[in-house]
Amino acid sequence: MSEDNTEPDIWVLRSGYYECWPSWSDENVVSVGWPIGCLRDLHEEADTTSESKSKIKEKLDEKHDMDKHARNSAAGTIRTVAGIRGSDRNFQQGDYVIILGKPIRGESVIHGVAELKKYRYDGDKTDVKEDAHPYVWDVNFCAKGSVYRSDLEEEFDGSVPKSRQTLIRKTELGQEFISAIKDAIDNCDTVDITDEHFTHSSIDEADLQRYISEHQNKLDSRLDQNTLSREVSVGDDARIDFRGKTPQDDLFLVEVKAETASTKAVDQLDHYKNKADSNRPDSTQIISMLVAPDFNEAALKKAAQKNFLTRQVHLEARFEDVDRDVPTTEPSA
Repeated sequence: MSEDNTEPDIWVLRSGYYECWPSWSDENVVSVGWPIGCLRDLHEEADTTSESKSKIKEKLDEKHDMDKHARNSAAGTIRTVAGIRGSDRNFQQGDYVIILGKPIRGESVIHGVAELKKYRYDGDKTDVKEDAHPYVWDVNFCAKGSVYRSDLEEEFDGSVPKSRQTLIRKTELGQEFISAIKDAIDNCDTVDITDEHFTHSSIDEADLQRYISEHQNKLDSRLDQNTLSREVSVGDDARIDFRGKTPQDDLFLVEVKAETASTKAVDQLDHYKNKADSNRPDSTQIISMLVAPDFNEAALKKAAQKNFLTRQVHLEARFEDVDRDVPTTEPSA
């Protein structure tokens, strides 16, 4: 809770594209990843808060392949969780966290509500794997679901917070809301969950976009990774999921789908390409790519006819080229 506010802060924390809820529930913790070492040590080594922020961003650039937007978001999140961002913008003992989970059978869930107890840096986890979560808060769970968010929305007329970010502070919510949401979780029917729901099969479009931001080198070797931006306007009200450039200044457009891509997705990408085409220099090309877990045959055929690249993202978030009968040709000028 902030120093000038006796009410605890309330946060909404997503449980990650590598679904963390089972371990959080078992261990009575919440956590975030992007391991770069002990943040408080980095902070104490810096002379100013601004220098501390810069050092953390530099470390993220060194250890994680992500664009500027994703890096800034990650830096803000881990600084908030580690308590080095500013007195009114930090996780603090006594604050509450609403845990927003992945969709289950197509519906979003809230796993529970936790009160923050004590922060710790679990350095051992950084040696395990890239997606380790070393920035940890021990918590006391006030309520555990998991319950469908729509059930709570019916209870509170839409007041249950939504977030596509990893972490968001909800200053407009108060202690009464926490009490009400705990009661609602206790009284709602619990979602029937099996282990299969906590695999990468529950990745949604926002998770895929975030993963691509952090692992853009997996997209295409021609892409200049310093140029990839997310949710970019290509004209009028059209916004492509990703836009970047090659070293030759050719434009790179990427549209992402979390479900099997159909011809409708190809048409959408074509619409964005046409918008961007009207504004590009004559000396450059446009490379268009559609990324999805799978493609139906009609979508693959149509994409090939338009010289669009198709990249299949596996449920564990790996990329590979999609085999197709139609020969691949170079993008037209």
